[in-house]
Amino acid sequence: MESMIKQLVFEALREAVKTQVHEEVAAQFARQLEDEDFADELEMVVGELAESATQITTKPEPKFKNVFDFVDNFIRPMYPTTKNSQDRANWSKQWYKHKEVGQRLEALWVIYERMRQEDPEGFLEKFLRDHADYHMRQIMADGGVFSYCSASDTPSIPLPVEPEVTKDGMKR
Repeated sequence: MESMIKQLVFEALREAVKTQVHEEVAAQFARQLEDEDFADELEMVVGELAESATQITTKPEPKFKNVFDFVDNFIRPMYPTTKNSQDRANWSKQWYKHKEVGQRLEALWVIYERMRQEDPEGFLEKFLRDHADYHMRQIMADGGVFSYCSASDTPSIPLPVEPEVTKDGMKR
C-alpha cells in the first residue's frame, strides 16, 4: 500500500512539475516572439525547413509523359537521317508494334527520367553513352531488329525454337 501511495504522489508531482515547466516555457517563448529579430529568424528557419521537406517529398514531373512522347521528341531527333537516306535507315515507322523494341525504348525512357531527376545538369552525356547509344545500336544495326523494316515495315517474329520432347513424350 505504501508503494502505491508513493507512486500516486510521484505521478501527481510529475504532472504538476510538467504543467509548471510547460507554462514557463510557453511564457518565455511568448516573450521571445516579441523580439522582432528572433521572430524574423524563427520565421526564416521554419520556412527553410518547410521548403526542404517539400523538396524531399515532391517528385519532379517527368519531362516526357510516356514512351511515345519520349520517342517522338527525344529519340527520333537525336538519331536523325538525311532525307535521301531515310528509306535506307534501319527504323520502323511502327516501332511500337515490335515488342522487343518497345521494351528497350520504354526502358530508355524510364532510365532517362530517373537520371534526369538525380543529376539534372550532368545526366545527358552518361545517358547517351551508357544507355541510348547502346540500345539504338542494337535496334538500328545492320542485321538488327529493324534492318529489314525501313522499306516495307516487316514485322518481327520471335527466334525459332525446336520443341524438346521430354521422356514422357511432352513437348516444351
